[in-house]
Amino acid sequence: MEINIRHAVPEDLDAIHEIMLCNGTIRGTMRLPQQARHQTEKWLQPEDGVYRFVAQLDGNILGYSELVTYPHSPRHRHVGEIDMMLVHDKAHGKGLGSAMMENLVDLADNWMNLSRLHLTVWTTNLNAIGLYKKFGFVEEGIMPKYVFTNGAYADGLLMGRVLER
Repeated sequence: MEINIRHAVPEDLDAIHEIMLCNGTIRGTMRLPQQARHQTEKWLQPEDGVYRFVAQLDGNILGYSELVTYPHSPRHRHVGEIDMMLVHDKAHGKGLGSAMMENLVDLADNWMNLSRLHLTVWTTNLNAIGLYKKFGFVEEGIMPKYVFTNGAYADGLLMGRVLER
C-alpha cells in the first residue's frame, strides 16, 4: 500500500465530495448529510491562506485535509488551523490520517514558520484525539454543546500545538 499526499486540484472534486458524504465525515464535522455537489465545489474554491490536500492510497483518493492560515493578519500570521482531516469510511486504519497529519505538521513547522497549530474535534472522537496527541497536540479546553449532531449536542475539544523555536 502506497500513500501519496498532494495538493488538491479541481479534478479531485468528485472524490472529495464522496469523502464528504461518508457517515464518518458527517458524524465528525459540521457537514450536513446529502450535501449537494455544488456546495462541495464552492467549498473548494481557492482562498488566500488555505491549503488543501488529498491523500491517495494506491492511486485512489481516500483522504482530504485542509490547513488554514492568516496571511492578511499581521498579528496572527504565526497561527494555522487544521480545519479538516477526513478519511473515507472504507479506508480507516490504513495510515492515511497519520500521513496527512505528518504532511500538515511538516508544512507548518519547516516551510511556513508557523509556531501554533490548533484544531477542534468532538470529545467522542477518541481515535482522532489519539492521532492528534501523537503529533504533539494537547487538550486546551472543552466547548460544551459545540455541535448538534445525530439528534443531540456534542462537546468540542480544542487542541493546540505550540512550537518553541
